[in-house]
Amino acid sequence: MNNVKRKFRVSNKVQWMLSVILFVAFVAIVIIGNNKFQGRTFEPTEPNVVVKADEQKDNLKNKVMVAFGDSVTEFGKYPDIVSNNTKMKVYNIGFGGTRIAHHTDDYYDRFSLTRLLDAIETGDFGDQENAVASDNNSFSPKFKLHFKNLKNIDFTKVDFISIFLGTNDYMGTRDGIVPVGDIEDTTRETFNGGINYAVNKIREINPDIEIIFITPTWRMNNEILGGGSSSEKPNSEGYFLTEYVDALIEQGKKHDIPTLDLYRNS
Repeated sequence: MNNVKRKFRVSNKVQWMLSVILFVAFVAIVIIGNNKFQGRTFEPTEPNVVVKADEQKDNLKNKVMVAFGDSVTEFGKYPDIVSNNTKMKVYNIGFGGTRIAHHTDDYYDRFSLTRLLDAIETGDFGDQENAVASDNNSFSPKFKLHFKNLKNIDFTKVDFISIFLGTNDYMGTRDGIVPVGDIEDTTRETFNGGINYAVNKIREINPDIEIIFITPTWRMNNEILGGGSSSEKPNSEGYFLTEYVDALIEQGKKHDIPTLDLYRNS
């Protein structure tokens, strides 16, 4: 399973595009006003936004961002690019193979966003520490470094959280997938439930944190499950990737969270 997950990467072009869109989105929220972009997908070419981003980027200096994600974030360059262009402190908290909702692999489940937020709220990372100590070298050095950094973040001082997850909820391996579920679900057992759980938990931890959703990009399905394009072939439970993308967009509208649709814009 680990070897399959490690093959999934996003190209440098998409990484750069993501960093630019994130940069503009952050400036739009801070400078132009979050109310303009709440609950909708964000287009970086909207009138005056790019100009204001370039003119006002110093307003982001010294702010703090936490970038939660899977392997695209773990091995990605966009957190560093965003940091270099905004002078924000950006923490790369990417953990390859992980999900928003539950994972049927116990060790990876402990690093799902929902479980991590539980640990952040209580300050008890014992489950994650035990997983790292017992993982038999399936977690990469970056994975372990990001976990070490996560434990030292003061979330009372965090300004932004980006959530770039969902591809592993959609496409598990033999460990199964996460069903999309109902938009009102609040359990960890469905994708919608995991999103609601995560948003509610973040706002309990620090209601002043601005959240940004980032949808999964297009991908090929895992070869051991038959391969094929995610736009043409569903996962093992009959769900297409676009259903997860659209669930995240709808949750953005519901929770007044700006959403970057990288499936359709990358």
